[in-house]
Amino acid sequence: MTHISGTERSQLLLLPERVDDYVGTDNPVRFIDDFVDGLDLEKAGFTRVEAEATGRPGYYPVDLLKLYIYGYLNRVRSSRRFEVECHSNIEVIGRLRQLKPEFKTITDFRRDNRSAFKKVFREFVLLCRKLDLFGRELFAVDGTKIKAVNSKDRNFTKKGLVRPSNKQTNALPIILNKWMTVMTGKMAYPRQLAFGRWFQIVTD
Repeated sequence: MTHISGTERSQLLLLPERVDDYVGTDNPVRFIDDFVDGLDLEKAGFTRVEAEATGRPGYYPVDLLKLYIYGYLNRVRSSRRFEVECHSNIEVIGRLRQLKPEFKTITDFRRDNRSAFKKVFREFVLLCRKLDLFGRELFAVDGTKIKAVNSKDRNFTKKGLVRPSNKQTNALPIILNKWMTVMTGKMAYPRQLAFGRWFQIVTD
């Protein structure tokens, strides 16, 4: 018996003629297509919706917006990561019609259309709720507490502050008695020790 073997990389394959054939009919990216194609980007506030008559042609905002909504659903936030997805992710390649914008172009698009993004994402979430596309099975809040890199003597918590306070309060009579003994001359006063040092010795 042998292991499951794949196809050799040098083997010629009869691949689908369309990139879109690699994406399933129920894939969420098709919903992104329909949603963005139905938007009035100029009314939403996006810049450069109409191409300039002169200069180098720019990317159509519809394509870049599809890329960002795809990232919103798939937890992609970095513009450099978006650039990688444009070269390797078949879903993104199909949505952008094999366009491959650089990360700087992607970043500039987000910066120049910040207010328009808020409106579009709000409409997107409302539409998903209306169509019952959000599962909403679980709601969780995660929190992490990380102690600083310092010594235990310099690390304080609410519980840890109560213990030394009680300990020091109970030690005060002993400290004061010893201090009064030194002050009345009944005990030699060590010059190298101050009151704070006495306090630390007793509480330790």
